[in-house]
Amino acid sequence: MITFIDGGTASGKTTLANKLNGIHITENKYLSKKHDFLDRQFDFTSQRLKELYFLKNEIYNIDTSLLSLISFTLFSKENTKEDKKIFLDRLIKMPENSIKIDKIIYLFALKKVLYERKDKDSSRERNSFKNNILHLDKEIKLYILLSSIYPESFLIIDTSKPMKEKIKMIDIFKGKSLFLNDILKTIRKLIK
Repeated sequence: MITFIDGGTASGKTTLANKLNGIHITENKYLSKKHDFLDRQFDFTSQRLKELYFLKNEIYNIDTSLLSLISFTLFSKENTKEDKKIFLDRLIKMPENSIKIDKIIYLFALKKVLYERKDKDSSRERNSFKNNILHLDKEIKLYILLSSIYPESFLIIDTSKPMKEKIKMIDIFKGKSLFLNDILKTIRKLIK
């Protein structure tokens, strides 16, 4: 079973993943030597995809999933619409994108709350915090749109307030499995 836990920086992804049952796979640890932004993002995304493709039958909670990496690429000002289409077409052609996702949980919080969390958390650096904040509104809209297309697969949660009650809601949410490739094709159609 694979659960994607997505959301903006400091939205509570790692906190949630640590509270849920299963194996926690954290942020993308891969490096790319490519200088071109789009090629570098494709490297990151394809490496994460290959990692997920070979998971065994366990319960996995993926902190910062492929969809977050993809949305970061799509909302970057460096890329043209044509670049974004090429990026998605390359991902769609990968055989590893046939993985089945059981749940997608998207966490968001007010920007003020995200800044407060970032300032309080000295345990890790958040080098891309400002870049992530820049495209956060667009990312939230993308997840809301995807959740309207796949309502039984996406759960969107405002984490501006404490998570205790929300954990129960997450446990109750069963999710309907879907293939990553279907989501990628849907996103591709949305780029006009």
